[in-house]
Amino acid sequence: MKYKILITEEFEDWLEEETARSRVQIAKRIENIQEDGHFGDHKQVKNKVWELRWENGRRIYYSFIPTTQVLLLL
Repeated sequence: MKYKILITEEFEDWLEEETARSRVQIAKRIENIQEDGHFGDHKQVKNKVWELRWENGRRIYYSFIPTTQVLLLL
């Protein structure tokens, strides 16, 4: 299943501050979600809010809208 990803301006600003290595890791994770529907380590934290989790403590929060297959990254 493929997903459409909508990225917020705040996410883009935050991503610019990350190291090159982190940006590559994040881009790969987003690509895996878009192309394969594979989220990796993630869990629901509140009603309609989920987080992508990395072993190093990084978290990216998103909302999943099943009917339109859209992820909003925060």
